Amino acid sequence: MKRIKLYWQIRTMLLLWLTYATFYIGRVNMSVALPAIQEGQGWGSHRVGLIGAVFFWVYAVGQLINGQLGDRFSSRIFVFCGLLGTALMNGLFAKASSLLLLVIIWGINGYFQSTGWGPIVKTASKWVDREHYNIASVILGTSFVIGSTFSWYISGQLLEKYNQWELLFRIPSLALLVMAIIWVVFLRNTPSEVGLAKSSEEEVNVEAVTSHPGGKLKYPILRRAFVFLQEPFLRLIALITVIAGMFKEGLTLWAPTLISQSQGLTPSEAVKYSLAVPLMGLVGVFIGGWLHHILEDEAKTLIVLFGAGVLASIGVLLTMDMGNPILLGLSLGSCAMVSHGINVIIVSLIPMHYTDRASSLAGFLDFCSYIGAGIMSVVTGITLQLWSWTGVLVMWVVLNTMGVTLMSRGRLKLRSRG
Repeated sequence: MKRIKLYWQIRTMLLLWLTYATFYIGRVNMSVALPAIQEGQGWGSHRVGLIGAVFFWVYAVGQLINGQLGDRFSSRIFVFCGLLGTALMNGLFAKASSLLLLVIIWGINGYFQSTGWGPIVKTASKWVDREHYNIASVILGTSFVIGSTFSWYISGQLLEKYNQWELLFRIPSLALLVMAIIWVVFLRNTPSEVGLAKSSEEEVNVEAVTSHPGGKLKYPILRRAFVFLQEPFLRLIALITVIAGMFKEGLTLWAPTLISQSQGLTPSEAVKYSLAVPLMGLVGVFIGGWLHHILEDEAKTLIVLFGAGVLASIGVLLTMDMGNPILLGLSLGSCAMVSHGINVIIVSLIPMHYTDRASSLAGFLDFCSYIGAGIMSVVTGITLQLWSWTGVLVMWVVLNTMGVTLMSRGRLKLRSRG
């Protein structure tokens, strides 16, 4: 029986990983396409920034809605519909030409994209034993990083060979359609669906992490996602998540454009140096998990990571004007390392501890993250129109400083209450 259960656990985690990586193929392709669209259409940064901003905001609202629905409906069917929807939107995006249509279609894609993370975290919490949550969160955290790396690489190759940004959306559309079929055929929501005994993880009540003050929380089934704000630790995490989202997604969306514009490279050339961002981000996922294993405290881990983010952002400021795209790419990669380490703690590890509301909490925290991301997309575009990349990088330093300060002060208050 143990071997059978282990087989199903490995199979399920592999499928969860592959599915979320595929979601990202139909999402971060925008980062590579953005400078090509801007160059081809002659639009300013503040205009193309709207495409990313609307995506982030719709995605954020979708996380609130779909995080709740993900706890109430079958992950198998729910994610299947999301994969089909995002496949369709990628295909339609390749056919659109006006800014308004691009913004609307990519915004709808944001909603379908929001069906993925919450139900996937919920499914993982059903299959993985509680003592292995940290490992599972790191494994899932690598999915979107590797998905991003693959997407950026393929997109860069397509752009260099064919110089048609539309291909960057047509091919992911097909990949998402294939993944939807694989998902619905092979996924099983819980161990009980394959004749295995229910694990204790399927039956436990919602619990806060034992190191957090406040102990247990009880949530009525129909209570809205904002109920999480009743718990002091999660109020703090919500604010921190907005800041982390501004830093992470501001970096992810604009990194190829930053390298292209600051180093005088074509969009396809800039992608080669931008690959350091997702690759080093992958390392950051493991570093985040390792730090948490060593420190055994989410707050301490986040303080260390935000502190590293301050230094990494200063590093980008120093290397941007050196005229060396390799050094700039590595500096941006160090920022990605930090931001992905922060992300895996916030949106993966913490929600898993709230087992029967894992999807709702993951959705709520993703909502907070992408509200910040949408704000940063607009602010970055405006800053570039009025100032320069230096202004954007100064904001990165400020954001990470705020993260250290708020997390340190908040942790002290929580401990004093405890």
